[in-house]
Amino acid sequence: MNNAHISLLHDLGLTEKESLVYLAVLELGNASVIDIAERAGIKRTSIYNFVDHLVGLGIIRQSLKDGHKRYQAVSPTSLLEIQQKRLTALESRMAELTALTNLEVTEKPRIQYFEGTEQMQQIEKESLECKEELAIWNRKRVIEQLGGPEYMEELDRQRRAKGVKIRLIAVKDEDQVFQGGESDETREIRYAPTGTTLPMAVSIYDTGKVGYITSQAEKFGILIESRELEQTMRVMFESLWEKCKA
Repeated sequence: MNNAHISLLHDLGLTEKESLVYLAVLELGNASVIDIAERAGIKRTSIYNFVDHLVGLGIIRQSLKDGHKRYQAVSPTSLLEIQQKRLTALESRMAELTALTNLEVTEKPRIQYFEGTEQMQQIEKESLECKEELAIWNRKRVIEQLGGPEYMEELDRQRRAKGVKIRLIAVKDEDQVFQGGESDETREIRYAPTGTTLPMAVSIYDTGKVGYITSQAEKFGILIESRELEQTMRVMFESLWEKCKA
């Protein structure tokens, strides 16, 4: 399939695989899911998601023949008309969204929610934007959640290159040291008092943000941008830090 066509459809709001599916249906004229999967070069196990989504968008049409679903693509002209109608509808309601913007409160906290390894990696990348990170971690659980020792080693290499320091409170019996993760001039480690359980990791950044990462049991993370929360968590960290052992 022509890359220029895929690029054009991408400009109209479709992902690469959605574009491949649309072009396959357009070229086939009237096709089954099996035909579409073979033409688009997409596994049959995942093709249904893309087909159903495009049907919902009105970009391809679904019909039933002899008890089997068949699909046809709307014409490219119709595709443009659909996008123009959506843009017009969005413009007409833009005032509603603008009204929600609080222009007077500039320090309004911002909360971001993450699921899955790749998304949660974004939380710890915040360490590359600060001068010092304060962390309360069960490192074994955090490393599992963020993709393994290789990811942590690469992130740590970038942190060192930027001169970012870290003070870490870890759990002695459940600690996992990756390559370069030992105490040195950039990392100071203390261990929580015996019996302390840390199911969730907390990272406090001097950028005014606090990150929370759960274990594999719950699999989610939160990054909150709030100076007041950061300052409060910093006080709590220092209090626990004094009770910990090097």
